[in-house]
Amino acid sequence: MRDCVNRRDMTVRFFQGVSLALAVLALVLIRCSARGPVAGTSSGVEAKVVQGVVTHENGSGAANTRVWLIPAGYNPVQEGPVPDSLSVTTDSDGRYALHTNDTGTFNIIAVCSCDLTRILISNIQVLKDSIFVPACVLQKPSALVVSLPDSAEAVTGYVYLSGTGIYAAVNRQDSTVILDSVPPGILPAINYVTTSHSAGQVIRYNVAVSPADTVVIFNPEWMFSKMLVLNTTATGANVSGNVFHFPVLVRLLSSNFNFSEAKKNGDDLRFTKPDNTPLTYEVENWDSAGGAAEIWVKVDTVFGNNSTQYIMMYWGNSEAASISNGPQVFDTANGFVGVWHLSEAGNATAADATGNHFDGTPENMTASTSVPGAIGIGRQFNGQSSYILMANTASGKLNFPENGAYSVSAWVYADSLNSQYHLIASKGDLQYNLEIKNTNEWEFTEFEDRAGWDESTSLGTAQAWTYVVGVRDGAQQYLYVNGVCVDNTIYLNTDTTARDTTNNFMIGKRVNFNSYYFSGIIDEVRVSSVDPGPDWIKLCFMNQNADDQLVTLMK
Repeated sequence: MRDCVNRRDMTVRFFQGVSLALAVLALVLIRCSARGPVAGTSSGVEAKVVQGVVTHENGSGAANTRVWLIPAGYNPVQEGPVPDSLSVTTDSDGRYALHTNDTGTFNIIAVCSCDLTRILISNIQVLKDSIFVPACVLQKPSALVVSLPDSAEAVTGYVYLSGTGIYAAVNRQDSTVILDSVPPGILPAINYVTTSHSAGQVIRYNVAVSPADTVVIFNPEWMFSKMLVLNTTATGANVSGNVFHFPVLVRLLSSNFNFSEAKKNGDDLRFTKPDNTPLTYEVENWDSAGGAAEIWVKVDTVFGNNSTQYIMMYWGNSEAASISNGPQVFDTANGFVGVWHLSEAGNATAADATGNHFDGTPENMTASTSVPGAIGIGRQFNGQSSYILMANTASGKLNFPENGAYSVSAWVYADSLNSQYHLIASKGDLQYNLEIKNTNEWEFTEFEDRAGWDESTSLGTAQAWTYVVGVRDGAQQYLYVNGVCVDNTIYLNTDTTARDTTNNFMIGKRVNFNSYYFSGIIDEVRVSSVDPGPDWIKLCFMNQNADDQLVTLMK
């Protein structure tokens, strides 16, 4: 992917095929007295009428506004200037009625002759009947800075906006072209075509243009892009502090993403900051047939109380290879020690997404124990014999010292609360545990040598997805449930046994306690060597919960 570098202003031709200055002059010369809608129809064919109203931002009708009805695939380079016969001028109330004998997909562009505000309404479907178009509001125009593709075949050519009449000549000595006076709206396509008109290609589909903005089109080899807004204000995740090195969960569904546009397994996905700085990511799950995918994108800073931060997602490049990389997203340098998405087949190795590779071996589990989880796929545990063992972890990085700093988290769905212990994640009863206690409570424990268990608890819940986090930070201990700290005190359950750190890490069971198996579904188990803090934990819950309050995929 290339950065946008050399920016040189180009001559932009608009509607009448003349320079921008002449186009502006032509619009200004339109008489300011209201002129009624006209019908440009040919005899003998029943015309369809496209009606609507154009307003100013103050809500008043935009009189004397020129409105065009342009076929969505219109190419002004090949077909010439948009003819006047495709336009009318609004009446004194801003109303218009455009007539056409054709059917298909059209764009509407409106330009006010007085202040040159404008708007684009795309994807107007004209079929058998006349239609009414929702009212549109004129806004200040924008500019596009378009990076040219490396694969462009000719030395010179044009960039044009489908169905608008807007285009600019380009010279391949430059890496970008600038198009001015672009109406706000959704541009169906940005295209490159050679001077000879014999070849062309789409640079980008469905580009959102905000009013009075400069939109930079990076990475022209990727045909599709989408803005992902990260909202941490009270209307979103409601997190006030900045959170650093955060893996943002991006959920794609058939309702917000067209899987047929991307390569198999999402191999051509890319994520960047607004300035086109690449972001590392991991594709946890990609199910194009089922219309669902879960991707983790590492964002260096998620700003607190902010609704304007965004990242970009790109796809639609048949030549791109996957660069999905879990160890870069869940970087051990940022405190991740073990991360198990549990999204594999139920009897397959539970891969550790970090570079530590503390992969887990499922015991007494089958392929069918792979079930829908809190985040894509999770693992179902039978409460009698199934668990996952991370071998050779007894003396490794999962072996935290007493009164150290670490956290253990998981999404859990308990089948029931039956006054029995049920282990979620454990490194032995005499070291640390995240579990359901026999008092039907969520519990996090650390064992003190010859003193007993430091316990933090909260009322448990069954048959509901719950995000449970246990944190140890020196002499302090915390239990979080669904992003909220529910216990910041320690109850010492005394015992004079010596602390035992010789056990391997397990999910769904505690070593040597065969009656303490977990019954239900466990998903996204993480162990970290730091206290992540309340903002991090709340952001995890707000982002990973089924009702994601952090990420909004813009249209």
